[in-house]
Amino acid sequence: MERQAEKRPQSTQEIAVDRAQPSALITRKDIADLVTALRSTNETLQQQ
Repeated sequence: MERQAEKRPQSTQEIAVDRAQPSALITRKDIADLVTALRSTNETLQQQ
């Protein structure tokens, strides 16, 4: 748990950089990939 907390600020900074690029558009595939990733994450958490 502690290691995840340490890594979160880095990923937050990466997201901020991505949002700063106006050419970055979110497509339906991006959303579908995100939903798939969230579902697999939820399944993994429920198994623990």
